[in-house]
Amino acid sequence: MMAAPFSRVYGVSLGVHLQELGRDIALPLEACVLMLLSEGVKEEGLFRLAAGASVLKRLKQTMASDPSSLQEFCSDPHAVAGALKSYLRELPEPLMTFGLYDDWMRAASLKEPGARLEALQEVCRRLPRENLNNLRYLMKFLARLAEEQEVNKMTPSNIAIVLGPNLLWPPEKEGDQAQLDAASVSSIQVVGVVEALIQSADTLFPGDVNFNVSGLFSALAPQDKVGDRPASEELRATATPTPAPALAPAVAPAPAPASAATKER
Repeated sequence: MMAAPFSRVYGVSLGVHLQELGRDIALPLEACVLMLLSEGVKEEGLFRLAAGASVLKRLKQTMASDPSSLQEFCSDPHAVAGALKSYLRELPEPLMTFGLYDDWMRAASLKEPGARLEALQEVCRRLPRENLNNLRYLMKFLARLAEEQEVNKMTPSNIAIVLGPNLLWPPEKEGDQAQLDAASVSSIQVVGVVEALIQSADTLFPGDVNFNVSGLFSALAPQDKVGDRPASEELRATATPTPAPALAPAVAPAPAPASAATKER
């Protein structure tokens, strides 16, 4: 795989990254998910426990300069999770977009589970195609991670607390004190949204995902852990999202925690 300038992997817009590398799923997202599926989904505290700074830096540099050499990091799932979390946090615009921030918040405020799920479904439909494809990919993985919660202690709520603020945050307005005062409230709502996306991943993002969508990281995970659909078939499936089926009664999301992590800067 061709090396990519470090600046074109981390810290640039999703659209620029995908266009310049000719990808449909962001390189750090696919690589990290496959490494975690290989050895990390049962690791306790994944995404919650910090990785060593030097290892994380080296992993990110390798991601950009020589992604074919990532296999050595498979044995350090916390570093891999940190690299994925860092990619999301360093996007100039959150994966769930600034433009739909208010819509996500309105959906989060709905109390009736069915109405809330339907509202989330509608916001998902309004995401730009590249954002929807990557959000779908990530949520399918996080739902898989949550299946191991008895071992890894990462319930949908716990995953949402540590990843939610890296997936959605409000546009910054310098000197807007009211916005700063509302930050803790909005972060709790963001956690509620992301938790619901994980819990309802099969409804909101129907169909299977071939996590090895590009076919470039086959060495990072056994075939039976990444699915056996051809990459081209998966790309067709994500390019035009399939309308979701009629909504079934939804289980109300767990109450949001008293406080939630805020987006790291």
